[in-house]
Amino acid sequence: MREDIELLLSFTKMFDSISNAEVIQQDKEKILTDFLKAYYSDMHEIEKLHLGDKFDTADKKSCINFKRKIFEKYWHNHESYYEPCSCGNSTSFDWDKVSDINFFEKGDDFQQLYLISVTYCGDFKDKRIYMVEYKDGKLGIQHEFFEVI
Repeated sequence: MREDIELLLSFTKMFDSISNAEVIQQDKEKILTDFLKAYYSDMHEIEKLHLGDKFDTADKKSCINFKRKIFEKYWHNHESYYEPCSCGNSTSFDWDKVSDINFFEKGDDFQQLYLISVTYCGDFKDKRIYMVEYKDGKLGIQHEFFEVI
């Protein structure tokens, strides 16, 4: 009897997922966009400390340390390759310069893995792809890929 109930509940959950697929997809896209937008916003606040005329007098070591704290907050992959190590005189994280956001997902409930593709129009126009994973109860960036257009 218990097995029948579990099977019925499993079928009901699957049916709900199918019948509400569009809403579920929109929710995922909003959550992923909000996550990436928050990352960009936090990094952009640090960029503002050393942009333009402020670049020569900025405490670059402090800026890098702030970026590393943000990195710890948003990244699952803590390889040194991805760890912030410099500051520039132009923006790399101004969300207003982001367009063409696309989402891809693995579709596995046990390993929730997503690709988010964005076009960034800064000094150069580039396409960035973030591999984002939900694990240990939170979203985190695993890898970042880019293509200069």
